[in-house]
Amino acid sequence: MTKSEVNILLRATAQRDDREAFRLMFHYYHTKLVRFALLFDSSRFGAEDTVSEVMIRMFRRRKELFLLENFEPYLFRAVKNEALNKLRSEKVFLSFSQVVFAANTQTTLDPHEMLIGVELYGHINKLIERLPPKRQRVYRLIKDDGMCYKEVAKLMDISERTVEVHLKIAVRELRSAITGYLEDCGSG
Repeated sequence: MTKSEVNILLRATAQRDDREAFRLMFHYYHTKLVRFALLFDSSRFGAEDTVSEVMIRMFRRRKELFLLENFEPYLFRAVKNEALNKLRSEKVFLSFSQVVFAANTQTTLDPHEMLIGVELYGHINKLIERLPPKRQRVYRLIKDDGMCYKEVAKLMDISERTVEVHLKIAVRELRSAITGYLEDCGSG
């Protein structure tokens, strides 16, 4: 399949919700993406899961993402970021499991600190969801999807400076809220 044929499929999916075009595009990229994901996850099942997650998220946002000028690099970067996020999550889970194991073997871990760590992750996600829609979108595109300011600016049809301002404000608000949350936890 040529690049122009892939672009036709992407446009058909984005503009007309053409499910058959999406299926063809998905099959075109699937093997390449799974091979790429295997660089980060040695499990074939894990790599396929990563690719599926990315494609599902992208399909949900097809009207904006499938019309990107540099769709393919964005797609591969999204798979890489998803795979790396899964690795980080697994490390957090393993660390948490070690904390629980240590707590169960009567070492000197403070249960209060364990609870704070577990709740903090959920609290951060809730804080992100409370950001104003445009700011939340900028934050997620940069932090979750790994896009650069220029790509986000083009996608959202705003200036790079506006992207930078939204991100700085989002980070400042999140940092402040997290600091307050941790202080509240420490005083209780």
